[in-house]
Amino acid sequence: MGWQELYKKANSTHRRKIRVWQLACALAWTVNDYEALAVVEPLTWEALRQSNQPTVRQYQELFAVRLVLRFPDLLHSKVRVARGSASGRGSDEPNDACARAFG
Repeated sequence: MGWQELYKKANSTHRRKIRVWQLACALAWTVNDYEALAVVEPLTWEALRQSNQPTVRQYQELFAVRLVLRFPDLLHSKVRVARGSASGRGSDEPNDACARAFG
């Protein structure tokens, strides 16, 4: 099933996404080094760009916040991207919620 498929709240796709992001939030504290972050971080930002139900989005954003708390320098790189995108200069466009959370 593709990330961009539309789905309804409480159907099987929605439930799976909720469970995956709940698990990711629970395991976020196990990302201990920058080698693991190099794998997790791009996937996280890609997932945040996708359209999801608000109940899924809250877990995605919680996971992203936990990564930033664990790796504060990640925040600085994303703030630069968010500010550049807001002014039209950025090459990467995070979604509005991420820009608010990290900007």
